[in-house]
Amino acid sequence: MRRTTKAQKIKRNGVFIEWAGRKIWYKNDETVFHISKDKEVYVRFDPADLSEVQVYDKDTGKYLHTYPCAEYLDLPFIGAKEEDIQTAMRSQAKTRKSVKNQLDEYRQFDSVSLLKAELLRAEQNSAGYEIAKPAAFTPVMASENEGNSMKISRIEFADIKKINDVIEKSKGA
Repeated sequence: MRRTTKAQKIKRNGVFIEWAGRKIWYKNDETVFHISKDKEVYVRFDPADLSEVQVYDKDTGKYLHTYPCAEYLDLPFIGAKEEDIQTAMRSQAKTRKSVKNQLDEYRQFDSVSLLKAELLRAEQNSAGYEIAKPAAFTPVMASENEGNSMKISRIEFADIKKINDVIEKSKGA
């Protein structure tokens, strides 16, 4: 396996190698999730088989991803075939759809559902599991007054039915 001499960042179109005077791009459907502003990678490839490359972290040398060749990204500006343009547009639509699906998954988890999950986990593992506030609470003020600690007593498990009622009432507000 050969390695590119210069480190590069994973871009929207993936990673590339320069071979025989031309850039060859490599990406897959999840490439958009691997984009990072500060993370640089090295690309390793087999000169006898340019159908895929392997991506390694620059700092640690750890293997990260394998990307297949994306020849459909190498379209000429003038004279491109209709099928090639459709393939490129399908790839863009697929990427948009995967990003939208990922965003929808993130939106499902709000703080209330995370609280529900934590309470459910606490109920299932109730032996030795305790949700309690700290014995002393010291607020930090801008004026940095000291000695403002107040005692807080222990709390019991929250009632999920009450939480659900509050959620339902707040939806109409």
